Amino acid sequence: MLDMFTQDFIFNALKVSIVMGLLLSYLGVHVVGRGIVFVDLALGQISMLGVAFANYIEKDPTVRNTWRLKS
Repeated sequence: MLDMFTQDFIFNALKVSIVMGLLLSYLGVHVVGRGIVFVDLALGQISMLGVAFANYIEKDPTVRNTWRLKS
């Protein structure tokens, strides 16, 4: 059963799942703790910050896999 983790796409999916689980759980606790009612507005503003940062570092924010480091 553990031999499936030798495949790159399975291992990458596991890593991304763990990171997203940690990030989204933190976001959920933060949203509930602060009592933010308009979560969709807050997420839209955060995503615009990502687009603005991508433009600042002169990357195209619409290109897939721009986060992946070249090996």
